[in-house]
Amino acid sequence: MDRSPTARHRERGISSLQVVTVLFTLLLVGTIVTFVVLAAGSGDGGATTPVTTLTAPPAAP
Repeated sequence: MDRSPTARHRERGISSLQVVTVLFTLLLVGTIVTFVVLAAGSGDGGATTPVTTLTAPPAAP
């Protein structure tokens, strides 16, 4: 068995790099899904289901 400290001990904290990677991955997946939905809806006479448009809330004064 390998009992080196690097193999046995792992840091439990979440690094900022991991957070950025997860956020970027979610953004990328969301973008791909959006394009796939739009591409599927644009063919055969348009989408068969109503499309809900998400808008940002108004900025605080």
